[in-house]
Amino acid sequence: MFVEIKIDYERCVGCKECVKACSYGVLEWLDDMPIVVNPHDCAL
Repeated sequence: MFVEIKIDYERCVGCKECVKACSYGVLEWLDDMPIVVNPHDCAL
């Protein structure tokens, strides 16, 4: 099963907590915003 990961950039405050919280490496920080880099590794 594939989970679609959406980031609400309007609500993002730049704290990087989403990147830190994901132990599967799904998110990375690039150009002052989180991006989804490995969606198939998500365990949700």
